[in-house]
Amino acid sequence: DLMPAATTPLFSAQLGAFRQRDHAEAEISMLLETFADDLAVAELTVTPATLPDGKNVFRILTQGMPADTAAQICEALWQRMVGCLLKAVP
Repeated sequence: DLMPAATTPLFSAQLGAFRQRDHAEAEISMLLETFADDLAVAELTVTPATLPDGKNVFRILTQGMPADTAAQICEALWQRMVGCLLKAVP
């Protein structure tokens, strides 16, 4: 029997949530311009989600990455007063 290879859990950093997609896209542009060095290893995307109350939001998320990389991004942004949440990638 072959054992599946152990996989490292991936995390993403959530850098915002907006009611309108165009607001999320504008925020990505601002983040990439303002924090180019801190976000150099991150690919930011707008991901739609439905909240428990049924409302739709558009989240700014990085791609999946090791926990320490995502934590470094959040730490750098927190120091500049930018909100950032670490989320496990399902």
